[in-house]
Amino acid sequence: MENTIKNKRIMTYIRLCFVLVISCLSRMAIYYAQHIAYGYDFDLTYHLIKSVIVCAVCFFIYIFVSRYSYRITDKHHLIIGCTGAVIVFGLMVLKSTLLRIDVAVLSSILGYIYAAVPFLQVIVICSLAKLLQYICKEKSVLKTVLFIVSSMLFLSMSDNIFRMILLIAFGTVYISSLKNKSITSKTVKALIGIILILLLVGEIYELGYAVGDYIKMFDEPGYMTVIARNTWSEAKTFGSIVNSTFVGGDIGDYAILWLISYIGIVPAVMVVLLSIVSLLFVVLNNKTIDTESNAFRCVALSYIIVCTIFATLINCGVILSGFFTQMPTLPDTVAGMMSIFFLAGLNNRRNICS
Repeated sequence: MENTIKNKRIMTYIRLCFVLVISCLSRMAIYYAQHIAYGYDFDLTYHLIKSVIVCAVCFFIYIFVSRYSYRITDKHHLIIGCTGAVIVFGLMVLKSTLLRIDVAVLSSILGYIYAAVPFLQVIVICSLAKLLQYICKEKSVLKTVLFIVSSMLFLSMSDNIFRMILLIAFGTVYISSLKNKSITSKTVKALIGIILILLLVGEIYELGYAVGDYIKMFDEPGYMTVIARNTWSEAKTFGSIVNSTFVGGDIGDYAILWLISYIGIVPAVMVVLLSIVSLLFVVLNNKTIDTESNAFRCVALSYIIVCTIFATLINCGVILSGFFTQMPTLPDTVAGMMSIFFLAGLNNRRNICS
């Protein structure tokens, strides 16, 4: 048994290191592709140091969460979820006001705080999913009310991507509770069901509206849609495109475009597949995970799947207004990388602690 757990732990470490290596190499390849296309400065030493620091922080988060999340998430999910939702709500309400501050030091600090908001949102979703799992099993009017209020506050200030992640994660936890017949209160059952249906209708409307806009503009596409179409049409199976100025856009949102412009379609697609499959193995391949961690697994899978689908659409030129996101780890923002390793830690805590 000990050898089995040790082997699983080693395999998880290998997969996560593999993901980090792919992320670092793809980031440097993209920056170098920008250098070739537009003459942007490319400092290899700087990018290497930054990559090492980000990797170290991500691995620290993974180890910390793997070892101590039992003590934190299981006991304090109510406090973390409610407090985090209030903080996210407050930051989003005050965003335009705070970001206008001209004091250099404060502006820099606020910039880092807002850059970290997506990581905080992932923590909040995990805590609220755990709280939902709890109130489905235990009758608690106070916790049910706090769950609903916190969820509404969070949803009111979140973008479509995070709302969709929350919807899928909550829906999966709720349906699982229905299948297991573990919902003890008919009132909770009906109330949560109504909230999820309303959220689903809202997201379908938002997505339908975005798709409708895209269809209307199909023959008169926007700037980045044209860039994406040109890049794919000029890209080679292997190797760099002849005219590298075809590609453009932010490296976070359009990472795949930059990669195919520099290394070709097949290598870029393989890099994406290997990275995502490795992440899915980390989340799904833990056979010893306890039923209490199902909420975390739902959040992790929702996050990876939703971000992968919409990031792929964006990089194929299907620009849906309000549904922008980065491809997980390829190369992602620092907050996105931290989110992935946080979720990986939550879903492997049994293996690490055993």
